[in-house]
Amino acid sequence: MDKIKQTGSSLDAKIKFNIEAAEHELFRDEKIRHKRIDRRARTLAALAVMCAIAYFVCLFLPDNITVNAAQHNLAWYFEMTSKNISVFFNTLAGTETSSTRWHLTQYLIVALVGMALSVNGAVYQGAFRNALASPTTLGVQTGGALGGTVYILLFYREQTGITYALTEAQNRSVFERYGQSVFMMVGCFMMVAFVLFVARRMNRGGRPSSIGLVLSGLVFGGTVGSVLGLIQYYLLMNDPEGGMSYALRYIMMGTFDYVYTPLHLLLIGTPIILCMAVVMALRKKLNLLAFGEDEARTMGVNVDRIRRVAISVATVLTAVIISFCGMIGFIGFMVPHVARRMVGPDFNYLIPGSGLLGALIMMVVFHVGRAFGLASTIGLMTSLVGGSIFMLLLLTYRRRGHADWA
Repeated sequence: MDKIKQTGSSLDAKIKFNIEAAEHELFRDEKIRHKRIDRRARTLAALAVMCAIAYFVCLFLPDNITVNAAQHNLAWYFEMTSKNISVFFNTLAGTETSSTRWHLTQYLIVALVGMALSVNGAVYQGAFRNALASPTTLGVQTGGALGGTVYILLFYREQTGITYALTEAQNRSVFERYGQSVFMMVGCFMMVAFVLFVARRMNRGGRPSSIGLVLSGLVFGGTVGSVLGLIQYYLLMNDPEGGMSYALRYIMMGTFDYVYTPLHLLLIGTPIILCMAVVMALRKKLNLLAFGEDEARTMGVNVDRIRRVAISVATVLTAVIISFCGMIGFIGFMVPHVARRMVGPDFNYLIPGSGLLGALIMMVVFHVGRAFGLASTIGLMTSLVGGSIFMLLLLTYRRRGHADWA
């Protein structure tokens, strides 16, 4: 009897020990989860602070430093920085009348564009579950460039473009000021509609699949890009110094030279903010899509409807940006991958993280471009800088022994 009691007591002790160990492990995992959540929140807060700092630093530091660079010294930099700071406060007080005040609006537009492109890329990658997805996946950018090219070939006349200097804009009609933007936006939507139609025809059930959409967008985007290259080559060969060649170059290379007024900020910022609100409302559904289409359907997600909404929002974001700023590449592809390394794959953190990081990178790249006189080719600069950063992070990540980047 004593032996049975001893066996029972030892068994009870083992059970109690296992229960305590399980509780300890459970609470330890819970603490780790809370630490990770706190780390992600701190990362987002740090990115927000860095964006605010970068905005004011870009406003205060001098630009166009390549002009008379031999005469520049440390005293010149301090003088120009103090001058820009005084102009900033005079602008807030309403006593500044120089053109420098438009930089306040222009950098806000730059930040919004970087945020929209980055969030756009994150939405595409989540909706299609494809690490290679970006704002160019469905041919949206090439469709907008095609619409702008059609406008240039049919309606362009000297010194007309997407928008104009304030002194010239007063003498232009509404169509002359924003006709090219309208054509580019229509081209974006027509291209996406055509890609969706082809993707549906590829599938017997009439429901476009992810791989069908991606393949159709890449194929037709590449085809339209080749046509645009031939048109640009023809214009350069026949009239290399003509205005049409320069107008087409601004579309293909991207520029913020023509967006700097409060009206531009309203036209660009309003749809971006509305689309961002829709994306934030979809973030939990995008998390469920990460498990796969079948699993998401079993959890009550209407995959087709979510994908249609995501495509519509992403198309609007890209169309607004390209219609005013031209083609700006690589930000929408690169930034979501970098943000995923910083805040994880959870779209509750990935979407705001991508937006903040995209705004930060875009402001820095644009200011560097202005400093060295390359702001008119911002699309080339984002591709160069973004490609270099992405390759560096990819090699570093692989070197640490990870097998998969995405």
